[in-house]
Amino acid sequence: MSEHETQVFGGSFQGFGGEAPRGTQIAGTAPGEALGVQKRVLGPEHPDTLASASQLAYILYDEARYSEAEKLGREALDIQRRVLRPEDQNALWSMAVVASILFDEGHLAEAEKLYREALEARRRVLGPDHPDTLALMDGFATTLATEHRHAEAEKLLRETLHIRRRVLGPEHRDTLMSMNNLANILFIEGRYDEAEKLQRDALDIQLRVLGPDHPDTAMSTYNLGGIALHKGKPGEALTLLRNAIDHGLAPNIALYMEKDPDLELLHGDPRFATLVAHAKVRAAAAQRTNYQLPPGPDPVHVTGLTTSRRGSRSTKLGQSSFRAARTIRKHVQAVGTSGDPSTIAFGDRRLTRVTRK
Repeated sequence: MSEHETQVFGGSFQGFGGEAPRGTQIAGTAPGEALGVQKRVLGPEHPDTLASASQLAYILYDEARYSEAEKLGREALDIQRRVLRPEDQNALWSMAVVASILFDEGHLAEAEKLYREALEARRRVLGPDHPDTLALMDGFATTLATEHRHAEAEKLLRETLHIRRRVLGPEHRDTLMSMNNLANILFIEGRYDEAEKLQRDALDIQLRVLGPDHPDTAMSTYNLGGIALHKGKPGEALTLLRNAIDHGLAPNIALYMEKDPDLELLHGDPRFATLVAHAKVRAAAAQRTNYQLPPGPDPVHVTGLTTSRRGSRSTKLGQSSFRAARTIRKHVQAVGTSGDPSTIAFGDRRLTRVTRK
């Protein structure tokens, strides 16, 4: 295969931390076809073949074809573990991909085990302060929270926030996402005063750094609405939710609002019905204009945001780095055309909604 006959099958997939494995793809072929050729020409254990297999597993996962993704991802990871060094970057990336697939399939015990193994490897190879290590900590915390191991999730999120504040600074977008994540786990635990303080601290910074109409700012305002509601302040909650809708709330989240379990206490309130109708109008208008996420101050390590597709009774956690980065336009089109409220998206980060007891 000559140099001019190949092209990179890969690139930056930051949702699992860092750069995805880089393989070769025969020009003009689909990833699946290219992988078949690589297996025949290079062999199933060649690094390029394994890199392509891992990326194809990600693509299948991104399309919610979980069974196929899991099978291919497991096969690639098993071979990588056998033929590559333990610290190989491709193997580390594949571990994160498979862990995330297992999480979305509901195999929480397996996902937890693989997240733990991957985190230990990244801390050893990359260091505890590396952005890729921190990205994986977010995913691990979400898995723990989904298993109702809230204290462990909180401890991990506090560690992540502490490192990001120290390494990136208090105004970095990843730091702000960590603040949101920790506020969300405090909300899950019913510690509403603590959750509100942390969420307001994040909002104050977002208003100053990102501006009042940025989707991140609107998401924090939306979260504060849920907290206010659970503190027995429905009027304040409605005001905050209206503010979020009118100032940049991602269309998919606005469309999902009437089914958000955190807002169930507003069901039956005619003011909420009016607000839901208003949210749908604003979301439809944003979709017609090909809504795009405004640029943030430093989006390098801010990555995929979607919901887990497994269940409806849930709350928000894990707003940074799980899935590979995708554009908001793709998300909005996907949800806008299918009407599936289980796949909400915001910017280029992941929002995982975790079941509450």
